Amino acid sequence: MMDARGNETLARFEHWLTTRIDSLPDDGTAHLIERFATWHHLERIRAQAADPNADLQASTHTAKQEITEAGKFLLWLRAHHHVTADELRQLHIDDYLSEGPSTRKHIRAFIRWLNHDQDHRTGALQVPFRNAHSTPMITQTQRLELLRNCLEHRQVTSSTRLAGLILLLWAHPLNKIVLLRREDLTATPDGMLLTLGTTPTAIPEALTEVFWQHLQDPGHQNTINTGTPWLFPGTRAGRHLHPNTLSGRLKVLGIDAQRARNATLRDLTQEVDARTLIDLLGYSPDIIAQHAARSATPMSDYIDLKRQQPR
Repeated sequence: MMDARGNETLARFEHWLTTRIDSLPDDGTAHLIERFATWHHLERIRAQAADPNADLQASTHTAKQEITEAGKFLLWLRAHHHVTADELRQLHIDDYLSEGPSTRKHIRAFIRWLNHDQDHRTGALQVPFRNAHSTPMITQTQRLELLRNCLEHRQVTSSTRLAGLILLLWAHPLNKIVLLRREDLTATPDGMLLTLGTTPTAIPEALTEVFWQHLQDPGHQNTINTGTPWLFPGTRAGRHLHPNTLSGRLKVLGIDAQRARNATLRDLTQEVDARTLIDLLGYSPDIIAQHAARSATPMSDYIDLKRQQPR
């Protein structure tokens, strides 16, 4: 693995960032996006690149998305309201989010940065969550059938079946499943544990066979990824599996990742208290609260938890 200065992913991101900024108008838009990208994303990604075990794919993907959407927002702001970021008000944000694609929600990080930026004292501007008119979701019966597929379809590779179980049992998103390391799966005298959040979760005894099988043969181990630290190694040396690749493989088991994750979170919020879910799954209080609301679950402990979260 290269050092931070020679990290291939970092180099590609820096090149992309330069090109992206150069494409923006020189009316203050390019300068503001450059500052946001540098202080909110680039410094953090460079620090991560200093770790020889770091994988920057997820970080750079998120950064590109948020930087791109912030630029689009500033262009829209000038075109539709003829104002700059210095004149930004909540009504402009609400107008922007009231129409257009759901990707507009990714201006949230940019707005939070503006709220704390020394040169742009915009006040407590917010990007409220957009509630979808309908949430794509499978039924509990369908979820149980998919769990059965993960256990019984032995012609499917153990890595795909294991990822399906993690998604269907704990609603772990695909971009985080592929970042799991072998060390996140541990054996104890009382059974196997999987670490997704701050507190390890116990793996049901009936499912441990699939986990053990995968630990012994994670795939691509005998070729370019010998000794890989990843629980789900990819086809390139030292890389984990790509989320899109995993999504395609799960379809062999009949699993639509978004629908399955929403259904699992619905069921979990009905069965487990918020604090436990946050510790076990690594989700933020905001995400847990959204799904609890959809399942009509009381969240008496949510407000206190939300106050504890850094913004």
